[in-house]
Amino acid sequence: AISFRVEDDGPCAGLFVPANVVFEDTLRGDAHMMQANGNLSYDFGADHNVGADIFWDKSVLADTFKDVNATFGKSTSPVEVRYPDHGTDNANPNQPHYAEVWTKDPATGADVKVADMLIFQDAEGHYKYEYNQYHAIEHGASGTPQDIVKEFNLGYTIMDSDGDTASNVVAMHVTDSVTVPRVDNLAHFDESDMKSDFSGIEGTIALKLDYDAPDGIKDVTWDLKGVNANLEIYNKMAP
Repeated sequence: AISFRVEDDGPCAGLFVPANVVFEDTLRGDAHMMQANGNLSYDFGADHNVGADIFWDKSVLADTFKDVNATFGKSTSPVEVRYPDHGTDNANPNQPHYAEVWTKDPATGADVKVADMLIFQDAEGHYKYEYNQYHAIEHGASGTPQDIVKEFNLGYTIMDSDGDTASNVVAMHVTDSVTVPRVDNLAHFDESDMKSDFSGIEGTIALKLDYDAPDGIKDVTWDLKGVNANLEIYNKMAP
């Protein structure tokens, strides 16, 4: 007798090289969304794609966003991933094509949408993804790479027609915005105001700050190093 062993052909996740970069700077002013999109890397193998599917990996998304906080000026608020009804995208709750990231405004308690992501097929049947972010997030500690770029691994699962699976991720790099002081922070004081009955001169000016910064303005402090440097120059020039 001749024996044959027929092994099943599983799907392949491939190597997804491109890393998407979205810039929180685009959330300034009236701009309320930043977006990245593209093609997913996959191969359903010999079982082809009849009855196959690609969907978000809920466990990977939960791990990706578990320690993420949204920023509200001086305050932060943790985020959570939700899988709401979205047409037929989440008809099977275990194979979601659409996910949202939400938080709560610490001041009002209102729900605030941070981001959403979608896996879909285009007119030719190719699987694609879309990532939209609507609110700024907290980045890493100052001086660390995460302070500039926060990386999200958006995991997805490829399942062929007989249920075999493979996994991959879309690497999403969220680049932090920075507050930028504006010009015209100038004030003029005339020492002639120091008459005999006045102990000094004083004045108030409005600081020109970037109030559209997506992260909000947490604090404004004096640059003591710069102040001391100017005082040192003054003391050297004083008679």
